[in-house]
Amino acid sequence: LALVDQPGGVLGDGVGELNIGGDLLMQSSSIFNIELGSASVFDLLTVTGDSTLNGVLTVDLVDAYQPLIGQTFDILLTETLYGQFTSVQSLDSGYEWQVQYILNGDGLDIVRLSAVPVPAAIWLLASGLLAVAGISRRRKGQAVC
Repeated sequence: LALVDQPGGVLGDGVGELNIGGDLLMQSSSIFNIELGSASVFDLLTVTGDSTLNGVLTVDLVDAYQPLIGQTFDILLTETLYGQFTSVQSLDSGYEWQVQYILNGDGLDIVRLSAVPVPAAIWLLASGLLAVAGISRRRKGQAVC
């Protein structure tokens, strides 16, 4: 977990949990780097006050971790959540990420990260399946000598 609010200003480092007693105010230049090591080992930021999001969320897979599509990670817990990240960047090819901003209204708002399929991977899989089906169909139509 690393939160960079300005050049040279880094809060946290490595996979783990970070607690902030008070409010979190992210600027448009802020970078919030989340590391995912497994389904149970990933970064978590807990803020006891309000969190105002802005800037870039980057997602980094560590230790050769490959999450399942649809797998979710609660990466930020806060009293009250305002704003959103302006962009989400994956530091690993083959993955895209969806961010959910869950406003519970009960003093615990959540930022949840989900792995989603990369559109190019879906088309590649579909074209491969169609090719296999076409080859199979052609073979059935050929006479055996």
